[in-house]
Formats: sequence, structure tokens, C-alpha cells
Amino acid sequence: MWDYSDDECESEVCEEYPPDQPEEREIVANPHLLQRALDNLLERSPDKVFALDCEWRPSYRRGERNPVALLTIASQHHVTLIRLCRMYFRDGLLPATLMDFLCDGGCHFLGSGWSSDSSALEYSYGVPKETWQGLLDIQAVSKSINPQLRVGLQSMVQHYLGFRPPKSSIITMGDWEAQWLSDAQINYAALDALGERNRVALLTIATPDRVLLLRLCRMHLDGDVLPDVLLDFLEDEGNHFLGNGWTSDSSALEFSYDIQRGTWNRLIDIQHIARQMNDEMRVGLKQTVRHYLGFYPPKGPQITLGDWEAFRLSEAQINYAALDALYVGEIVANPSRVGAALRRLYNTSQDKVFALDCEWVPNLKHGERHPVALLTIASASHVVLLRLCKMRLGGKLPDDLMEFLEHPDMQFLGTGWASDVRELEYSYGIPSKTWDGLVDLQKVVREMFPGQDQRIGLKHLVWQFLGFWPPKGCAITLGDWEAQWLTRAQINYAMLDALYVGEIFRCMRCLQEQWQAEEWHMRCMQGGWYAHVGQIAEAAAPEEGEAFAEQDTAGAEEAEWDYEEQLAAQEEWEAEQQELATRMQGCSVY
Repeated sequence: MWDYSDDECESEVCEEYPPDQPEEREIVANPHLLQRALDNLLERSPDKVFALDCEWRPSYRRGERNPVALLTIASQHHVTLIRLCRMYFRDGLLPATLMDFLCDGGCHFLGSGWSSDSSALEYSYGVPKETWQGLLDIQAVSKSINPQLRVGLQSMVQHYLGFRPPKSSIITMGDWEAQWLSDAQINYAALDALGERNRVALLTIATPDRVLLLRLCRMHLDGDVLPDVLLDFLEDEGNHFLGNGWTSDSSALEFSYDIQRGTWNRLIDIQHIARQMNDEMRVGLKQTVRHYLGFYPPKGPQITLGDWEAFRLSEAQINYAALDALYVGEIVANPSRVGAALRRLYNTSQDKVFALDCEWVPNLKHGERHPVALLTIASASHVVLLRLCKMRLGGKLPDDLMEFLEHPDMQFLGTGWASDVRELEYSYGIPSKTWDGLVDLQKVVREMFPGQDQRIGLKHLVWQFLGFWPPKGCAITLGDWEAQWLTRAQINYAMLDALYVGEIFRCMRCLQEQWQAEEWHMRCMQGGWYAHVGQIAEAAAPEEGEAFAEQDTAGAEEAEWDYEEQLAAQEEWEAEQQELATRMQGCSVY
């Protein structure tokens, strides 16, 4: 989003907002360009009202105190971020141009909880507290209007503007003196001072087996009105909608696309339901998932504060947006019901690809060996958990299960499957040849990225291919898988482990298809060029004249240039794949 070139690193110049965000944000790291930035800010503020905010690196030791690293000045439609930590001042004082601006009697300044900021500026750059006598602290104003309202900026934005701004200690406690600020830091600092409200960029609609991500920011909507087909879908009385904390979403949609709040009268907000069921429980989505599904979902400010209007969303953004899509699963502990469960699983799979995973009680004593307690089989949207330890099988799997595993038209997947093969053979006498057609993702990764001489765990594969770290911990893996009732954490752990395997395989298959398509295209281009040159050589007979031969020679040269251009594109793509392999070798090994 923010383009910092090497030339800018060598010479301290003004780092400006990108062309696709005109008249919005400006970053200044050079004191000589400060006057121009302040003049620009004054020109774009007819009311001369400016909001101020400061950021500095947190202090973790007693007696340590870091200076103010960033001063943000915002008008109604423009933000200037002054990186004080990257400027070199004489005598440690702020430049006269900045002090004149802050002391200008014609300007009106606002802040929130400004006492700590003024103290930090006085310590860092000797700015006397008398400078801020005319500053209006909105915390004090809010306290006088509504004494019972919490006066934190997040609470005030929620109360007065109708939406909850994204704030996280990971950003606020980050390194504000870094050479380059991250997108999340820039957005956080700008939003904190500006209190701006961006339009809804992405609308996610999910069913149990499919997720639709509508990039509204990339659609050229007539009059900022949603398409009729989408409005008809949202207003269809036959559809039932769910949301979580939908008040802020409905307010944002009303602001962005004039969707009246009455549209959502039939929507069920699970926050309200959770609050009615348990008054003491925190009802954020992260806490709700933890309470009812048994794990913490991967959520972070690096994604929530990212650029959702970017030309292309990252894999992490896509997975984050689609995270609310729930998968359907069932637990089977009766051998007579195994066949029906597997038939339902078979009917949910379009590609007939199934991921397998096994769990058993850990062997903590010498000579101890427990049989496989749980076999998980997952399609893309459905999971079956077979509690083998509860079926009283007498050392033999049910016939329906064996027929399913030996079906020739099905493709089975696993990761690190060698240990599971040994345990299944020990527990139920399944011969190792049963798994000859199974695809082990660890072996596939070693073939895709030669040189991986160490084990590649599922956790790192999920990070590399799906874009987030899955919730895994020894407290669950080393738990009692033969207990009478599995906990929610165990159920979700087993389901997600199998689902991850399937999703990674589908991602690998897309990469392989892309590689084969590129290679086939290049071979066709190469063969076509050789054929074209051969035809020209046969046609260019001496009796047909010198001019005809020159024309064919020019055609051959043009064909050669086209081929070389395609070859250069192929080499560039291969270099990108090699770079991906190098990154994977660096961070995907245990």
C-alpha cells in the first residue's frame, strides 16, 4: 500500500500517500519538508480545526522513557503523520515551523486524553504544557455530557459514531520508531486522529459448505447503490441471516450504500443470544467461538487493520473473511451406524477426496501401547468422527468402513501417515498395502520443494498454504481420547486437523494445475515457432524472389521474438516459484 523506494531511504524526503488515495494521508520524515506539509494541511482545512494524537514506543523497564515517535495532525479530510523519531533536531527541540503551527491562534486543536501526550511531548522535545491551553479534550467534554459513559476513545467512537474502531495492543505497543511503519500502524494512527469512517469494502455471505466474498469496493456501483440482485437476496423472506455484533455492520452498510436498518429486522445476532444465555460471558466473536466451539480462531490486527480495498486480497485476508463459515460434522460410536454416516459423507463430496487422521491415548510409560481411539474422515465440507474405542470391534474394523477405505474411486489424504499406518495395523490388523494410494502431504511437499530434509508439520503447512497459524496444543493432543465424552476442544481439534489436510491438498492441486498449464502453453508456443520456421524454410525457394524470402525472414524473426517473450515470462514465473520454495524452507520446518 505504501511505496518506500531505496532513493527515499538514502535521502530523507517526504513519504507521500499513494496515487490511489489522493488528498488523504501524508507521511513526513524530513524536517525541511515539514513547512510544505503543514501549508498543505492548512489549505485543505477551511474551518482550521485539527485533531492531534501522539504515539511512542512502550517502556518495559523501570526508569525507561522513550520519546514521542509520531505526531498525527488531522483535519476533516486529510491526515499528516510527522515521524519525529526520523528527524534530527538541534538542541532536541521541535522545529520553529511546527511550533508556530501549534501556537497559531487561528487554529483550533482537539485531543483525547491529552494529558499523557502533553507530558510526553514536554519530556521529549521541551514543549511547555501552556502550549495546550486552548486545546479541547473531548474526554472532558464527553464526561460532562454523559458522566456514566466510559471516556476511552474506542467507547466514545462506538457511542457517538455508531461503530467500533479496530484497536489492539499489538499495534499500540508496537515499534513506532521502526524504519518503516506497517500498513496497520499507518491506518491505526490515521484513524485515531481522524475518526474517519471508510466504506464497507467486503461483504461475506456463507452457508455451511460455501463462502461468497463480495468485493464491493471493486465494483463500479451506480450511485453507490448495491446491485438489485443482491438487494433482492438480502430482502428475500425465505432466507434466514445470522450475524455477530451486527449493529456496527448495519450502521456501516447504511452509511456506505444507504441500506436501511429495517432490512435486518429478521437477522439473528448471536451476540444477543449469547448475552441472554450467559450475562457474564464476553460476547466478542473470538470469545464466542472459544466458548461454544472450543478453540480460539486466528484473528489479529495485522489483518483487521489491513488494506481491504487493495487490488488483490492476501491469502490471510481471504481466510480471515471466510472464517465464520462453519463445517458440518457428526460423531459415530455405534458400528451399525457407520455405513449410513459414510454414505452421507460420500454424497457431500464433489471431488471424492477425503482426508484421514487418527488419535489415540499417548503412550507415556515404557512398553505401553494404546489402540487407535478416533478415526476422522473429512470431505471439503463434512466431517465424520468414528470413535473406534467405543465400538467393541474385537480388533477388526466394520465391513462398511473397510469397503469405504478400499474403494478404488476415492482419493485419500494424510500427513505424516507412517505413524498412523503402524498404529492402525497394530490396533485393527489393517495391512499397510491398504494405503498404497494414499497421498501423504509431507511427501508431496518434499517433491514440490526439494531440499527439505526435515519433517514438515501440519501447523507449518497450514501457515504456508492457508495463511494462518492453526490452534494446536499438547493439552489436547495428549488428552484422553478414550474418555466417555469428548470435550468440545477435542472434537474441534480432530475436525480441523482433517479439514486442514484437505484444504492444503486442494491448494497444492491448484499450484500444480497452474504449473502444468504454463508448461503446456510454453511447449505449444515453442512447437508452433519451430513449425512456423520450418514452413518458411520450405516456402522460401530461390525462384520465388528475394523480396518474398525477406518477408518470410521477418515473419520468422517476429515469431522468435514472441517465443522469447513467452520464455522470459516463464522464467520469471519459475523464479517466483523458487522464491516461494526458499521462503518455505526457511520457516516451515519444525
